[in-house]
Amino acid sequence: MRPDHLLLGATPPRSRGERSNLSKLRERDVLEIRRLHAGGLSQSVLAARFEVATGTIYHIVRGKTWTHVRDLRAGARRELEAPRRAMR
Repeated sequence: MRPDHLLLGATPPRSRGERSNLSKLRERDVLEIRRLHAGGLSQSVLAARFEVATGTIYHIVRGKTWTHVRDLRAGARRELEAPRRAMR
């Protein structure tokens, strides 16, 4: 981090994902969790397998956390780029 980018009183940016010292998961784990859940594995089974809380799995598969991790293969890319339809 460059000192000239800092503002007096500003907090430094937090580490995201596997850069965080507190993270138990790596980006490849997050992609695997999403893939396995899409294939039908329950959140509780995934939580036990990856040794994290079920809430952690819930937030990963719902896109609430690890939002910077995206699977950009063809099918996943289409899902990310598809506009969401407004509920009527």
